[in-house]
Amino acid sequence: MSPGVAMKRENRKNGENNGNNRGSSGRPDRRLETALDSWRLWSPSLGPRPRAVRRLPGGLTNEAWLLDTEAGQAVLRLNSPYREWFGVDRYREATVLAAVSRLGLAPDVWFNDPAGGFLVTEYIDGRTWTAADFRESGQQRKLLTLLAKLQSIGVDLPRFDYLAHLDHYRG
Repeated sequence: MSPGVAMKRENRKNGENNGNNRGSSGRPDRRLETALDSWRLWSPSLGPRPRAVRRLPGGLTNEAWLLDTEAGQAVLRLNSPYREWFGVDRYREATVLAAVSRLGLAPDVWFNDPAGGFLVTEYIDGRTWTAADFRESGQQRKLLTLLAKLQSIGVDLPRFDYLAHLDHYRG
């Protein structure tokens, strides 16, 4: 069993991650509510407090929520409280996200609070590519163009040590 699946099972046992915004007590999930309460700090400026529409499917370690806001739909990601187990560096991620969103390769970041454990981005409606998409020459050209653009990004970060990261899983 993967660590993500094991954590989801443990969270469900504790009344978390149950597919709605309420814990086992029937009260709104504390982490979701805390993140939503910070809406005045988000950019673009929003009118009323955003509303959680539904939990988005997928993801083994984080929760993602679709939000309705006065500025349009957004996604709020609640980071896994076990991120250290996976060696996830949310500050490194924030630097990369800022760079790729400036080039239009990722959604705009509305708010990022690595210490608080959540990220808010604009929502972009789309679909996951199928095997047929990867075989189509027009789609392949689009992908190659995007990859070239991505590889041109200069981000000032220390080099990532993949072997040390993998050692983290062995230990």
